[in-house]
Amino acid sequence: DYFHYGEEMTQALARAIPRIGTERMLFPSSGAVYGLPTRPDRSTRDDPETNPYGTQKLRDEQRFSLACEKHGVRLAIPRIFNVSGPLINKQSSYMLSSVINAALSDGPVELRACRRVVRGYMAIRDVLDVVFGWLLSGNEPDRLILDTGGEAVEAGELALRALKVLNRPELQVNRPPM
Repeated sequence: DYFHYGEEMTQALARAIPRIGTERMLFPSSGAVYGLPTRPDRSTRDDPETNPYGTQKLRDEQRFSLACEKHGVRLAIPRIFNVSGPLINKQSSYMLSSVINAALSDGPVELRACRRVVRGYMAIRDVLDVVFGWLLSGNEPDRLILDTGGEAVEAGELALRALKVLNRPELQVNRPPM
């Protein structure tokens, strides 16, 4: 099963840290460690039944943290929520890029969510600058967890902000009833 396979894979990678002479490690994780929907208090949710992906990422973080600490390795863990930037993949699948594309093609903006959806963004360049800057700045073993959640904004408000920034505030935002 997925969970067992993921555990075996991370254990193998953690065992390899001293064998390959790792000095610095970047382990991208996920905002899913907080559970779905993201817990407002930013407490993690280690529950394989209700949050299998987030639990796996959280346990991976813990495993790599212990292995890196044991072997004197500097570790950076960015918890990726939503990133933005000019090279984002799957543009039609993600809300922000869908809103931008609709605005650039004269809209309207179509939001499909019939429930409250909150997103926060951090530019991928900013994530990389912070993480690599921190990794390369010191020689002491240490750990950085970077929460890339950014400012929490509800989907409808995000669409309106994007339209304003793109100088297209007149475009309509359509959404099913909540």
